[in-house]
Amino acid sequence: MLARAPDLLERLGLRAPPPAETLRLSRQRAATLATLRERLQLRPVGQSRALSVVVEAPSAESAARAANAVAEV
Repeated sequence: MLARAPDLLERLGLRAPPPAETLRLSRQRAATLATLRERLQLRPVGQSRALSVVVEAPSAESAARAANAVAEV
């Protein structure tokens, strides 16, 4: 995996780089969102303004939790 490049303020010594744990969580969050985008389908329902939210997941329970979370947002 590529290392994170320091931004301008970090290179000038005006800001400390983020802790390693923050970077790890950021990469993990990005990977999780990428997987969700691949498995998420949003479709209009007929002529209404409603959307159908479908998520592919290993179990029906996790698919339902993910779809409900997307719908709530």
